[in-house]
Amino acid sequence: MNSEISLVIPCIKNSRILNTSIEYYLKVENLNQIFIVIEEIDENIKILHNKITYIKVKKNTNMSKKRNIAVDRAESKYVGFYDSDSYPKNSNILEIAQKIFQMDQKIYAIGGPDVSPEGQSKEKKLTAQINKSYFISGFRNYRKIISKSKYVKELSSCNLIMEKSKYLEMGGMNEKIFHAEDTDLFNRILAKGYSMYYCSDFIAYHMDRGLKLFFIQRYVRGILTAEATVDFLHKILTKKTIVSGQYRYEYLLTPSLSLYILLTIFYSYFYKIFFLIFTPLILFFILIGFESFRIKQNEKFIPIFFLLLSLVFLQSFASLFAFFGLKFNVQKIYRNENDI
Repeated sequence: MNSEISLVIPCIKNSRILNTSIEYYLKVENLNQIFIVIEEIDENIKILHNKITYIKVKKNTNMSKKRNIAVDRAESKYVGFYDSDSYPKNSNILEIAQKIFQMDQKIYAIGGPDVSPEGQSKEKKLTAQINKSYFISGFRNYRKIISKSKYVKELSSCNLIMEKSKYLEMGGMNEKIFHAEDTDLFNRILAKGYSMYYCSDFIAYHMDRGLKLFFIQRYVRGILTAEATVDFLHKILTKKTIVSGQYRYEYLLTPSLSLYILLTIFYSYFYKIFFLIFTPLILFFILIGFESFRIKQNEKFIPIFFLLLSLVFLQSFASLFAFFGLKFNVQKIYRNENDI
């Protein structure tokens, strides 16, 4: 039991994407069980295997509860977390993790890069490059590339391993929240004085989203930055304890662009326009240009530039409007490709 790992995969339904991921899960060494926590099951494509347990839950069960249900069922010492569209590159993930856990007893969670698989469509290759931008992934963009192993303040639940006992010690994932539930767990780990480790060898392939789903994802992320900021400001006003690393101050930049644009339009309507007022916007376009050139790799500059520009505008306005309660129901629109 102590040398085994169970894998936890929350999803809405099964599809060819999930089945592709399952093929890789089954290759994991010292595998105890794969728990697929799912709302809708297509029996025609369901994979039957003695190491696969499908746990059907009611509709609209959030990701936190799905993961918690699976962890409670797990009989192994370790639990690994993946999304339905992510899977480990190597079969020896437990061996890699155990060496790191032995290196430092204060490490409670281990993750690594979740990078793009080969053979993706043209638009997914575009979104893969965009994900590497600081404008999109912030200073946590190390998760989208294979960088040096290090202690970090955030990992990703699409490529994560913990001891079951330590996951339960932290109270699992918060079932009251529907998004950023992994970030909430990581903040609690840090608040207790424990550590998290990013290992460059702990690699997962994570399928990128098409343009439509990617725009929806960035819209939702814009809303989340607003909600995190409101919660942060509320803690300041009520003098609640704010743990270091609990809030990403870069979130304050997200609505700044749209606020600046709206104020500039308002000012230009009533007062004389002068060049200096457009200086921040010009600098912003220059920065987008430099960033597009940095991340483009084998892609063309123009599509990367305009896509990055559009997404930054979208996130910014979504964040600003969310402060005033103007937002779509993200539970209904936020999906990966497996679940649409």
